[in-house]
Amino acid sequence: MEIDWSVGEISNVLEKNKIADNTIFIFTTDNGPWLNYGKIQFI
Repeated sequence: MEIDWSVGEISNVLEKNKIADNTIFIFTTDNGPWLNYGKIQFI
């Protein structure tokens, strides 16, 4: 949902500034969030 909202916001600005026709979106992924290296301990 977050990526959909973000792309929508970017698309709206591009269209508002009349540059959407000259723009390409490229999506990449790392297949998920950060790695879990175990329990974080706060002192």
